[in-house]
Amino acid sequence: MDAANTPRTIDFPANPITKKEYRGNNVELLTNVTVSNKYPTNEWAGYRQWASIGRQVMKGQKATYLISVAGAEDGGRKKFRKVKVFNLAQTCEAAPVGVEVEETAAA
Repeated sequence: MDAANTPRTIDFPANPITKKEYRGNNVELLTNVTVSNKYPTNEWAGYRQWASIGRQVMKGQKATYLISVAGAEDGGRKKFRKVKVFNLAQTCEAAPVGVEVEETAAA
């Protein structure tokens, strides 16, 4: 079997900043988005999380929305909120503050 016909293995969706794997319906959602967009990795994080490690979400990229549940572990009332995440492939290294990035023409 050649490389073009070899099935691609997708890792379990995880957040590289918190080191936690996603759970519930978010696993299926993120895996489907990873496959359909042909992202090379299944690493997902929020905008500010990527910025905290020196990565910038590229202009024009669309977030994937997840559902986060809070309050379920302590027996309290469950609270649901919408969370935006971006795949690692939707980011690039951020330029240091105050540094002009010079664009070069393709040769």
